[in-house]
Amino acid sequence: MSTVDDLRFSAEDPWKVAVLLTGCAAVTLAGIRPLLALVLTWVMLVLGWQAGSVTALLLPLWLTTAVVHAIVERRIGMIHAVTAIVALTALVISHTTFSVTAGFWGCTMLIFTAVALGEILRWALEAREQSHRAEETRRQEAVEHEQRLARARDDERSALARALHDVVASQLTIIATTVAAARTSSQPQALHDALDVVDSSTQTALVEMRELLQVLDRAETRGDSARPATRVTDPPSARISHLARTLTRLGREVTMDLDTHALDTVNAATADAAVRVVRESLTNAVRYAGDGPTSVSVQAVDRWLEVRVRTPQIGQQAPDRLRSMGSGRGLEGLATTVNEVGGSLRAGPDHSHWLVEAQLPLSR
Repeated sequence: MSTVDDLRFSAEDPWKVAVLLTGCAAVTLAGIRPLLALVLTWVMLVLGWQAGSVTALLLPLWLTTAVVHAIVERRIGMIHAVTAIVALTALVISHTTFSVTAGFWGCTMLIFTAVALGEILRWALEAREQSHRAEETRRQEAVEHEQRLARARDDERSALARALHDVVASQLTIIATTVAAARTSSQPQALHDALDVVDSSTQTALVEMRELLQVLDRAETRGDSARPATRVTDPPSARISHLARTLTRLGREVTMDLDTHALDTVNAATADAAVRVVRESLTNAVRYAGDGPTSVSVQAVDRWLEVRVRTPQIGQQAPDRLRSMGSGRGLEGLATTVNEVGGSLRAGPDHSHWLVEAQLPLSR
């Protein structure tokens, strides 16, 4: 008699109704709560033994075994399969006319076809899960790639902003200071000297801007990330000396103590960072420093190139229009430049002076 026939003719047998309802519940929960479905399956087998009904529980048992085997650990699934074969064989032998051998092999084939179907379902589920994981990995990699590109663009913009600050802020500060001083002088020689300083600063700014644009053009052509650097046509010691001479021409006393050999033979990134530290410090000295000498020291100490620029304490001596030229980003950008080469920067009051001190690695 088929399961459909059991549904039709078992209304007067509550045990068969219980078997069918328990089997339906087990099948329904197999994919959601597999362990609970196993418990209901064994309840169904006990009820089937009481009802003496075999055919009513075959289909629910087969479906539940297949689905549960696809979800739970194989060890649990195989234990359930073996015990189900034993229990079902005993039920078949007790309530049908099948022999022990025929009942055993019939139940074994039934359960292991369910196990085989469960393995197929397990493979399909694992393949789908792997596909989902691969898709999620691709999506995550795409997001990370976009984030890396965004960080690279931000780094390029920051590097460009620092390079422009180095080129523009320093030279324009010198030009503005020179013009402000020339306005108060009626001496022809002073005006002539002022024009020389303006001309020199303008030419320097134009050269550095041209070289900066060339660096950006080459990077764009290659598709590389642009890392603008300052002018490298002169050795670093010469560039620092030129900065000091410019301040001297503006009427400020500058003393220098340079280890030219260490400065000129160190790697390009460290040398460029050292020049930037001196440039930014001297530019701020033009804007803000009080009366008195400014000292510049660049020395090799152990594994470090130590750069120290000491100026009279920042005061209100500079005209308001010069002080307003400061963006407040110079030291922040300078700290980023120093950190990029593996160094450290400290800037702050030192008694009656302002001290900018950087430690840069001699080798990278």
